[in-house]
Amino acid sequence: MRRLCACGCGKPTPHAGKTNKARGLIKGEPTFYLRGHGGARRGGQATAALAAVRRRAAEDVGAVPVSRLPAPPVAAAPEPLTPAELYGERLAHASELIVGAVHDEGPVAVREAMAGALALAPPPGVDPVTALITVLAAQV
Repeated sequence: MRRLCACGCGKPTPHAGKTNKARGLIKGEPTFYLRGHGGARRGGQATAALAAVRRRAAEDVGAVPVSRLPAPPVAAAPEPLTPAELYGERLAHASELIVGAVHDEGPVAVREAMAGALALAPPPGVDPVTALITVLAAQV
C-alpha cells in the first residue's frame, strides 16, 4: 500500500519504521509526508505546495481571494443633531440626575437638579416645564 505525500507534491511516501502515536504513525504503514515536506512552518516546498493546493481548492468553489475583494464602504459621518434633538438629549440626562437625586440624595439635591434641567435653553415653541414633566413621566 502506498500513500502520496500530503504536501501536494504527488510523490509516494515511505513506510514508518516504528509506531509514533504523537505523529499518528504506525510501523509498516505509509507516512503522511516525505522528509522535509510536512513542515509548513519552515517554508520551502511544503509551503509552496500547500499554497498551490489552497489556490486550486479556492478556484474549485469559486472563492475570491481576499486581496481581490472590494474595500468595505466607509461609514458616513453621523448627521449633526437638530436643536430640538440636542435639547431632548440634554433634558433626558438632566432627568436622570433628578431621578438619582430623588432616590439617593435629598431635597436640596432634587431642587438643584430641577433648576439645572429648567436652565437648559429650549428650542422655539417648547415649554421647558411641560417637556421636563413629559420626560420624567416617561421614566416611570
